[in-house]
Amino acid sequence: ISRLSLEQALKFKEMRIPGRPVILSPRSQAQAMQTLQSIIKILYKRLFDAIVRRINESSAGRSDTPPSERFNSIGTLDIYGFERLRTNSFEQLC
Repeated sequence: ISRLSLEQALKFKEMRIPGRPVILSPRSQAQAMQTLQSIIKILYKRLFDAIVRRINESSAGRSDTPPSERFNSIGTLDIYGFERLRTNSFEQLC
């Protein structure tokens, strides 16, 4: 996605009605921030899912690897409420 497309999506709500031209309705600053936060959450979820998928593929091992040499588990830590903090950063997680 280009920078211009992202700016357009944040600044304007696009409404489509079949057979009519696209209508662009300006967003308020609060609406633009809410839209940005929604986009960030979607990107975070997709990235997280991709990382989990990659870990699962890696830990499954190849089919010719003996079961005794395959990884069968991975430890994770879920910090409840982390997403509710006013400021979130990678440093807080580490």
